[in-house]
Amino acid sequence: MTEVYPIHYTIHLEPDLRHFRFAGRVEILMEAPCAVREISLNVLDLAVWGCKLRVEEALTACPFSVYPQEEELRVHLPREMAGKIALR
Repeated sequence: MTEVYPIHYTIHLEPDLRHFRFAGRVEILMEAPCAVREISLNVLDLAVWGCKLRVEEALTACPFSVYPQEEELRVHLPREMAGKIALR
């Protein structure tokens, strides 16, 4: 799999201190030096409910797959992309 490098994270967390858990959102700006069709992220102990690709100001839903044994989430992009990629 081609390497994709994180550039910037924007994180919003909502802690629930009574139940020792949290909810939140993250937007990750990444750089893909070569065209990629899929992005792999670590998701150890996280539940992911949705994924969107930001293109300019528009958000497009992206399908994803979770592989618990590998602690991995794979985001399936709508087309091959290179350069800056933002996922929410």
